[in-house]
Amino acid sequence: MSLASAVPMIVLSLFGGVIADRLPKKRLIQLSQITMTFVSLGNAIAVSTGYLRAEHPESWWVLMTGAIILGVIMAIAMPSRQAIIPETRVP
Repeated sequence: MSLASAVPMIVLSLFGGVIADRLPKKRLIQLSQITMTFVSLGNAIAVSTGYLRAEHPESWWVLMTGAIILGVIMAIAMPSRQAIIPETRVP
């Protein structure tokens, strides 16, 4: 799962920096948090319904898909998180 999330982060991090420069950082961070919440909710539903069990050996795709989506989200959100720090000054 770490590899599944690391590949999109490595490939898309440059694009994430461009997106962070062009879009409002606060909104981009909020959108990424909401999307990560939905991915976690999907994993929670898969666990609570019993789909992620040893009886379902094909259920690995749920976790891998979630890891890939989280990798894409983090590749886009991390440059925004880093770039918003200088903008948070106390007057």
